[in-house]
Amino acid sequence: MKRKPIIHVIGSYAVGMTMRTDRFPSEGETVPGYEFRQLHGGKGSNQAVASARMGGDVIFTSCIGNDTLGLLALEMLQKEGIDIHSVYKHRELATGIGFVMVGPSGENEILIDLAANDGLSCEQIECAFERNSLPDILLMQLEVNVKAIYHAASLAKKRGIPVILNPAPFREFPAGLLNIATYITPNQTEAAMLLGKRSTPEEMCISLEKKYNIHVVLTAGEAGAYIVENSNSLRIPVPIVNAVDTTGAGDCFNAALAVGLGEGRSLKDAVILANSAAALSVQVEGVIESLPKRVVVKAAYQKLKESV
Repeated sequence: MKRKPIIHVIGSYAVGMTMRTDRFPSEGETVPGYEFRQLHGGKGSNQAVASARMGGDVIFTSCIGNDTLGLLALEMLQKEGIDIHSVYKHRELATGIGFVMVGPSGENEILIDLAANDGLSCEQIECAFERNSLPDILLMQLEVNVKAIYHAASLAKKRGIPVILNPAPFREFPAGLLNIATYITPNQTEAAMLLGKRSTPEEMCISLEKKYNIHVVLTAGEAGAYIVENSNSLRIPVPIVNAVDTTGAGDCFNAALAVGLGEGRSLKDAVILANSAAALSVQVEGVIESLPKRVVVKAAYQKLKESV
């Protein structure tokens, strides 16, 4: 029996608390709300869950608060079969949280506190590498302490571990990180910020690969994803579906990409797998709820592969 690829995800966990309202309050005002929901979130946690459902043997490194929300996070991650031995509890900072007010037409106002996520330390990263098996691939984002992310990428490179960097949410990060990472997965906005200018997805994909000498997977929503093959940009389409909720589709894409590469697939084939999984995720409302299992993705992958 072929072993599962080991995917080490380093990233955030945060609780999303959402409430709908007919109008946003003015300063000092209280207005009625309805449909309150408390949901598991954070890009790292989403990607860890998605990687596990796609068939990866997942290790998750994160930092949560020593509080009730942190305990709920550990329970959820364990139920998903994720190794949580390197999910650390911060002594002072709370578990990350976001408050979201959703207006009548779908517009929202968001207040977020990364809290313990920014408390993830380089020392904890070193402990995570020492206590866990060497992974087939390392997957990271920018929703935790970026110094810790840089340190993790450095340790991975020394050990010959491929690194996927999902540069989201976009923020300043240490110079040289892109020279260490193996793959980068920006969307069009993030690619433009990395280059300092916006152009076509094809042009930005090629420019990023030349500038940083890194494998680029540029995601472009309904247009699919772009990679560079033989010095030319190649567009890999995404299945046409009725999108209900695109929240978390990027996390699903990155997780499936990591699993595909961890299995030894070519970059093109791994992107076909990732597009197939992401297309399924947007057809279900919610984030954790929308992340598909591998058995469901298999048929969509085969159909898309035949058409590419």
